[in-house]
This record gives sequence, C-alpha cells and structure tokens, in this order.
Amino acid sequence: MRWICAWIALLALWVTSAAAAPSREDLELCLNPYRDVKWDQTEHYKANLHTHTTESDGKLEPAKVIDLYSALGYRALAITDHNRSTWPWETYDRSPDDYDYTVVETACERATDFAVSAHAGFEVMNSTARHVGDEAMYLGLATGDPGLLTFIERYVDIKFEILKRTIKAAEGGIDFIKIGEDLGTQRGPRISLEMFHERIRPVHQRFVDLAKEHGLPVMIHSCGSSSWAFDDFIEMGIAVVDTLQPEAKDMAPAYLKKRYGDRLAFHGCISTAGPVATGSVQDTIDYCRRTLEIMMSGGGYCFAPTHQLQDNTPTENVVAMYETAREYGTY
Repeated sequence: MRWICAWIALLALWVTSAAAAPSREDLELCLNPYRDVKWDQTEHYKANLHTHTTESDGKLEPAKVIDLYSALGYRALAITDHNRSTWPWETYDRSPDDYDYTVVETACERATDFAVSAHAGFEVMNSTARHVGDEAMYLGLATGDPGLLTFIERYVDIKFEILKRTIKAAEGGIDFIKIGEDLGTQRGPRISLEMFHERIRPVHQRFVDLAKEHGLPVMIHSCGSSSWAFDDFIEMGIAVVDTLQPEAKDMAPAYLKKRYGDRLAFHGCISTAGPVATGSVQDTIDYCRRTLEIMMSGGGYCFAPTHQLQDNTPTENVVAMYETAREYGTY
C-alpha cells in the first residue's frame, strides 16, 4: 500500500511539474556571444583553426595545406595534427615571413599621439596554467617535466617570432616593449627565486635582448608582491615596472621609491581596492596626492591605477583621481 501511495505521489508531482513548465515560446536560449556585434562595421578575416595534414590523417602534405589556404585568402591557419606538433613551418620550407604584417605599420600611424607598445603576448606561469591548470603548471616547473617545458619552449618561440616581425613591420612606430609575469600573491612570491632564475628569467631575457637590439625600453607587468625580483629586472635591462599593488608585501610606494627609484621607472601604484573604490572624493584626492608626492620625486613615475578600475568604483572618485593627476602630476 505504501508503494502504491508513493507511486501516486510521484506521478502527481510529475504532472504538476509538467503543467507548470513554460512553453517553448517562453524560453530564450542564447548561445551566440557575437549576436550584438555590428558585423557591417567590423573587419572580417577568413580563418581555419582545425585542419590536418599527412603528418596524421590528412590527405595533403603540410606545405601544400599552407599554400592552399594562403591562395584562398585565409589570414589564420592552425594545423592540428593528432599526437604531434606540425611546427615550425620552416621544417616544410614555409616561413611566417611569407605572411602579412603590413597592418602593423598602419596601426602605429593611427596612434602617433600616444606611446605605442608591442606586447610579447604571454606569461610563463599564467599562459601555461590556462592550458594545463595551476597544479600541473607548478608541478611541471618544479620537477622539470619534459612535456611541459617543451610546450613552453614552443609557445614562446611562436610569440618571439611574432614580436620580432611586428617590430620590424612597425618601421619605428613602436615606442616600447611590454612583457608580463605575475610573480606575487598579496603576501609574498608565487615561486622561489631559484625557480625564477631557472625557469622564468631566461625566457623573458630573450625578449629584453630583442628590444635592446632595436633600442626599445622594456616594461614588465607583475601583479602582487613582486619587488623581490626587481634586482633581477634591473640586471636584465628592464626599465619600467607596471601595476605596483601597494597593498601587497614590500610594494608600498615609499619602499619602492627609496629602494629602486634611481634604477627603475614605475607605472601604476594607485590601488583599485583602496580609497578610489571605497572612500569619498576627498579621500581619493588625498590618497592620489600622497602617492604623487612620493613617486614623482626625481622623475620616473607614470600615474595609473594598478589594474582596470572595477565597477564598484564611484564615478565621482574616478573623475577626482584623474583631475588630481592633471593638477598635481605634471612634470
């Protein structure tokens, strides 16, 4: 009898749920993140991000695949053969030099009123973790996992060649090179100094040396408590450090200016989690003035928030921040 009652109860629940369910017309499912793009105002490029060659189960050799898509007007091609990396293309007598970087010079010409940077487009730790996860990234760096290190090497090789060709194509239109590596948490380093020397510094040194070849200064973006690596930055030839989160350990403006102000320039230092986000207009003005008084002394400071201002920041504080910089932050 209990079984029958339970069955009837479940049947009643199903009937009630079915009756309450909305009709298909009432449902709206959006799986298109591009639906608001104004396609008539956007440049279109042909791309194939998944294709195979005779290196796995494809029908054409790599060189023929590259030539075919180039002839058809494709601007991007990813060869994704199974269980192997069909790279570099020079192995198949094809070079990225054969492809189009002319848009770089045009982009630089449009920005002549600004300082133009070219970004290396990677970070050893963060870029790797996006592909394999944080745990595998940390373990791989610590143990010297051959697969992980090979991935980093090939990924960086691609980015290096892209940057080298971009600098050349810019014809002097680039003013500085930007690289990045988030080295700290709020309380201290993400990795040991030894690991930085072994796994991280040599990778970035390639890009610093490339910039030196072209007479371009280098800015490095590094979040969190990163001042423990600043002496290395100086030895490497890096000129500017970006973000400078003042809440993090050993990142207070006075500490940075006293210890490194005669050897590094600074970009940032205005906290996105401090008075600009949580204080009044007067708090914001006072905070920005104090930072300017410390960091401007002797030159070498570019006023900026540590990150993009967040949506919890009152508009009036944002306005006050930049008005303070314009009034008191000009050399």
